[in-house]
Amino acid sequence: MTRKKNLIFAAGCVVLTIAVALLVSLAKPYLAAWRFNYESVRQNQTITWAGPREGEKIELSELRNEKGEPFPHVSEKSLMLLSIEDPKCQMCQLSTDLIERIRSEAESHQVKFFVVSFVSESSKEEFFRYANRLCDAGRSYYWQGSKDSVLPALRKMVVPSHLLIDENGKVIRRFPGSAQEKPTREQMARQIIRETLEAKTNLN
Repeated sequence: MTRKKNLIFAAGCVVLTIAVALLVSLAKPYLAAWRFNYESVRQNQTITWAGPREGEKIELSELRNEKGEPFPHVSEKSLMLLSIEDPKCQMCQLSTDLIERIRSEAESHQVKFFVVSFVSESSKEEFFRYANRLCDAGRSYYWQGSKDSVLPALRKMVVPSHLLIDENGKVIRRFPGSAQEKPTREQMARQIIRETLEAKTNLN
């Protein structure tokens, strides 16, 4: 009888261990999302892929759309959200849900949204085929100048990333990178949208 109880107890322990391991595995992406915040990336001085710092200015003059038209001038006290992409990047392909949500929210609050490429391994044609699926044609821009004329921090910036800039190209907020886990991408989208709307309110 004691042996039978021991076997039942051992079997129960195995089942409980498997159940706990399964729950931890399922909960891990949600725990990662709960912990995520762009601020920790921004404050880490050793990270080289986080892009330009707030207050730095991005040169926009050599960005051209599919028709060869230059990046548009916008009115004073305007904000623009740049989604920096490369079709050859697997993470860009994975993160279309993040990008589409940000685009939709930005445009619904009258924040101009553009898909851009400053330093890309993809051809112009490949970039525009990809970018025009993410936003209206005419809202995607490819850098036509030399790579050396791109701000060094932009050359190192991971893709996909997002930059909130003003009408002069000054960086207001930077949102570097994406994530494999969908819950983390959802948290990223919420933070990007929240900080974009906060910055827009501060303009007024």
